[in-house]
Amino acid sequence: MSESMTSESKPSKVTLWLVLIAAFLGWMFDGLEMGLYPLAARPALRDILATVTTTGERVFPAEAIVGAWYSSLVSLFLLGAATGGLLFGWLGDRIGRVRTMALSIAFYSVFTGCVYFANAPWQLGVFRFLAALGMGGEWALGVALVMECWPEKYRPILAGVIGAAANVGFLAISLLGVFFQVDEDSWRWMMLAGAAPGLLAIFVISFIPESQRWKESVQKERSKPLREIFGTRLVQPTLLGIAFASVALIATWGAVSGFLPVWTDQLAGGERSIKITANVPSYAEEGLDLLTLESVKDVQVSDTSADNAAAATTDTVVSKPNYQLKKTHTLEADAKAGEEVTYHLTVTNRGTSEGTGITITDMLPIDRLDAASVQIEKPQQGEVSFDVASGKLTWSLGTLEFKDPKAKSRVQALLSIGAILGCFVGPLLANWLGRRPAYFILCLTSLVSCGYLFGFLREYNFTFLAVTAVAGLVSASFYGWLPLYLPELFPTRVRATGQGVAFNFARIFAAGGAWLTGTLIVVYHGSYPLACATIISVYLVGMVLIWFAPETKGKPLPE
Repeated sequence: MSESMTSESKPSKVTLWLVLIAAFLGWMFDGLEMGLYPLAARPALRDILATVTTTGERVFPAEAIVGAWYSSLVSLFLLGAATGGLLFGWLGDRIGRVRTMALSIAFYSVFTGCVYFANAPWQLGVFRFLAALGMGGEWALGVALVMECWPEKYRPILAGVIGAAANVGFLAISLLGVFFQVDEDSWRWMMLAGAAPGLLAIFVISFIPESQRWKESVQKERSKPLREIFGTRLVQPTLLGIAFASVALIATWGAVSGFLPVWTDQLAGGERSIKITANVPSYAEEGLDLLTLESVKDVQVSDTSADNAAAATTDTVVSKPNYQLKKTHTLEADAKAGEEVTYHLTVTNRGTSEGTGITITDMLPIDRLDAASVQIEKPQQGEVSFDVASGKLTWSLGTLEFKDPKAKSRVQALLSIGAILGCFVGPLLANWLGRRPAYFILCLTSLVSCGYLFGFLREYNFTFLAVTAVAGLVSASFYGWLPLYLPELFPTRVRATGQGVAFNFARIFAAGGAWLTGTLIVVYHGSYPLACATIISVYLVGMVLIWFAPETKGKPLPE
C-alpha cells in the first residue's frame, strides 16, 4: 500500500479477499466465455445457415461458408477485445475501477446471452463483438484493482492467481464440452448459460469498495488517460508493453494453443488424403456449387477387414474400422465456368482397429468438371487411377491405422493445466531474478521447448506429450508475468488504460500472427510444424526488446 495512506484507509482483510475473488471470477468467467465459441460457433453457423427442402430435409451449408464466417467471428472477437481494453480501461481511470469492472462483466455476459436469439450470422458477429468489448476491458480493470488494494509484497503471487483465472475458465468449459454435446440443436442453451456471470456484476457493484489509490490519485490530478499514455513520456512504456504482450500472444495464437491441437489431430494417425485439381468447363451453363463439390454420397470404401471380422467366433468382441469421408477446399463461393477447383478427399479411420486392403472409389461430377483437366497428386500412401470416360476415381490405399480419438483432448488438457501452473511460474521468477531477466528466460525456454517440439518431433507418443506439457507451461508463464509488470509501468491515474491498451492491442497483432501461420502452412505444403516453428521466432524479438525496458523489481507502484 502507499505510505501516504492512513491506517484508516487501508482495506480490511475481508475487503482484500472480496476484491481478489471478484477479480479472479471476472477473469475466470472471461476465459469461460472465450471458450464458448470454439465449442458452439460451428454448430451455431450450421444451424442458422441450414435450409429445409420441400420434403422437410435439413441441408447444412458448405464447410467453406461456415469456415469463412467462423474466421470473421474470430477477427471480430479480437477487434472487440482490443477496443474494449481501450474503452473500459479509459472509463476505469475516469469513473473508477469497481463500477467499470461491473459494467464490463455485464457487457460480456448479457451480449453472450443475446446470442441465444441470433438468427443470422451477422447477428452472431455483432453480439460477439459487443461481448468482446467487456472481455477486453475486464482484464485491465481486475489487475489494476487487485494490485492497488493488496500490499506490495503479495503482487507476484497475485499476478499468478489472476493470470491463471482465465485458464481455469477455459479448462472448465472444455471439460463441460466433453460431457455435454454441443450440436446444432443445443448450442443456443450454451450461449444462454453464458449470461449467468452477469450476477457477478451485481456482486461487484454491491460489495467491492473502490480502489483507495485511485481515489487519492484523481483527487490530486484529473485523469486524462489517453492523452497521457500517447502524448507524454508514457508513450515509451506503452509501446514496450504492447511489444511484450504481443510476443506472448503471437506465439500462443499462431503456434502453441492455436495450431498444436490441430497438428496433434493429424499426428494421431488414422487419416490419409489425396489432392485433386480440375477445371469447370468454360462452356458450362452453370458452375459447380459447393454442396455438390463437398458431397461424399458417391464415395465408397471397401476393405478386407469385414472378412476378418466375420471369421471371428461369436464369443469374441470384434473391433473394427469405421471410416469417415470428407472433401475440403478453400472456395468461399460456387465455382464459376472456367474456374479451377482444388480439393482434398480425406478418409479417417475412427474405429477401434486398423483397416486392411482398403480401396476407395469416387464418381467425380464430370457433368460439371472437365474430365480431361483432372490432375491427382501422387498420395503418400497407395496408388490412384482415374477413368476419364466415366469419371471414376480409384484409390488403392492398403492399410490404415485407427485414429486416437482422445489425442487432441489430451493435448488441450495438458496445455490448460500447464498454463495454470505457468501463470505462477512467471511472476515468481520475476520476483526472484527481476522483471527483465525473467522475461528473457521465459522467451529463451519457450523458444527452446517449442523449437524442439515443432522442429524435431514427428510422432504422437509419450515424448510428444511430455514436451507439449513443458512448452505449454513456459509459453503460458507470460500471462502471470504481464499482470505483475504492466501495472508497474503506469501511474495510478492511467494504469487501467495503459494495461488495457498494451494487452489488447497485442491481440490485434496476435490475429495477424494466426493469419500468417495459415499462410505459411500453404507455403510449406500443409506442414503445421514448419509454420509454427517459423512463428515462434518472435521470441527472439522479446529477448532483445526486454533490455530496453525499465527494471521495476522492489519498487512500489508508481503514483
